Order: sequence, then structure tokens, then C-alpha cells
Amino acid sequence: MDSEIRRQIREFIADNFLFRGAIADLGDDDVLLDAGILDAAGVHELLAFLRDRFGLAALADVAPESLGSISLITAFVIGRWGEIAAAAAA
Repeated sequence: MDSEIRRQIREFIADNFLFRGAIADLGDDDVLLDAGILDAAGVHELLAFLRDRFGLAALADVAPESLGSISLITAFVIGRWGEIAAAAAA
């Protein structure tokens, strides 16, 4: 599951923020804001993607650090799914 989420996030970033050839140079732990890949508008696009693709709602409380890299975004999605499951079970 982790690798599929990571793949979808990489694909979204490649399709929306990178020239096609540059995705091979992007490491999973590269900081997207520092690398100039994401800016404020890009963060909003990414949040919309996460909401729509992974069924995550109420993303207004997301800390920018949670979206720092592909690895952190993947962990964020998995963590939110855990929170959703725990809330549903309660």
C-alpha cells in the first residue's frame, strides 16, 4: 500500500510541477519547497489532490512540514487514514 500511495504522489508531482525528465532526479526525501518544486499555490493543488484521490477531508490543519517531501506526504496520508479508521471504530 505504501508504495502505491508513493507512486501516485510522485506521478501527481511529476505531471503538475516538473518537466517529465526531472522526476528521475527527485528523491523521496528531497524537500519540495526548498527545491522550488512546490510553492504556496502548489501546496493548495497538492492538498486538493490528496483530498480527492485519497478521500482526506478537513485538510486546513495540515502543517507545511507534513508536505515537505514525497516520503512525508506518504506518511501523512497513511496517518490520516489511521485517524479516520480510529474515529470510525469509536
